[in-house]
Parts: sequence; structure tokens; C-alpha cells
Amino acid sequence: MAKKTKTAPPDLVIVGDNPDDTAVPAPKPAQATLPDPYDLESLAVTPAYVNTAGMKSALLPIPVREKPGDQVWFRVHPDPDYARVFNTLVWAKDKEIYLAAPAVAAEYPKEFKQSKIYICMSMTGALFAWMVAMPTEHSTGNWLASKHEAAEFARKRSIRIRSNKETECWEHTYSENPIPEVDPVWPNETYIGLINRAFMKVNHFIDTPNHEVMRFLRGLPLC
Repeated sequence: MAKKTKTAPPDLVIVGDNPDDTAVPAPKPAQATLPDPYDLESLAVTPAYVNTAGMKSALLPIPVREKPGDQVWFRVHPDPDYARVFNTLVWAKDKEIYLAAPAVAAEYPKEFKQSKIYICMSMTGALFAWMVAMPTEHSTGNWLASKHEAAEFARKRSIRIRSNKETECWEHTYSENPIPEVDPVWPNETYIGLINRAFMKVNHFIDTPNHEVMRFLRGLPLC
């Protein structure tokens, strides 16, 4: 019968008990690196969609004025077709100018007057519409005719206009700049398109007697 051989148990080893062992420090958690607030490159992002082909800028409304202002240099569109006569009304409530459909103006003729709407541009490039009432048999002085005359001169050169109570007219002056004037760049839009921007886009077109302006003038409650 074979004898059993006893095996000695292995020696127990305690980590760190040996002075020659070198302690391994625990890893530190990673810290997030904040971007430099003055480093624009780190703040810029890549847009998800960069193709702008076919995109058009918004056509903003065009302000309408009864007079450009005493200190405003401006030009009038050189094409005579960019000035036509409409039925207009200035609402006392908001001092805004409204355009009326012929049928509404015919039904309430005392509320409207006929005015020519010129397309203008200031020396700073601001586009605006200029409303000039048409002379009638009841017109006094030379106020209205002198405005239309000034508009015709402004087709070729920049002018300023101001009233002269002694002569009862509007006087226009030219720039004293000796350098030849550069013609403004007019928008590539039809006249009707510009009128649409001036009146229709801001609900200043009276196409029915139930428009809020007409309801107010007729003594009816506003909707």
C-alpha cells in the first residue's frame, strides 16, 4: 500500500507587507476642460445645414410718409410708371396712411382724397413711399403743385424740401457736393409689388366698408 505524501501549505503573502513593494496611487478622476471664453474657435459650431441656395431675404414693409422730412436728402424713382394715383386716407387715430379700393372710396367719397404715391430712397439707402395729394379746385396756394414739381426734380438729383409760408409752397434745394452724384440702386420689384409692401403687408388697405377704419368712421364698434 502506497504512502500519502503531505504537501506543505503555500506561504501567505500580504501585499504591501514587503518594504520593497512600491505603493501604486489610485487614479484620479478625469476633469472636464472648460473652453476659454475668449477663444472663438472653441465656441463656434458647425451648422447642420449650410446650403443657402435659393433662400431669399424677407421683403419688409415700406414706410409711407406725407413728407420726407426737412433734413432728409432723397431721390424719386426715375421711372414715371413708379408713381400712380390712389384713393388715400390718413386715420387720425394712429396718423397712418391707408389705401382704399375704388368701390369703397366711391361709396364714401368725403372720407378719401386722391394722392400720387412716389417711390423714394434717402441718401442713406432707406426706401419709403411718399404720398402727395393731387390738386383740386379747392386747393389754395401752391402747396401741392410745388410738391409734385419737387418730386420730378428728384428723379435726377437728390433734394431736400421745406415749407415756405410766405410763398405758400414747398421749396427744394440741391446738394452742394461738387462730386457727381451716384444714382441709387433701386430694388428689382414692380411698382405694384412695392405698393403691396407699403400697404397690404401692414393691413393698410381698405377693401371693404367693414375694415376697422371704416367701422370707426361709420360709428360702428370695432371688431
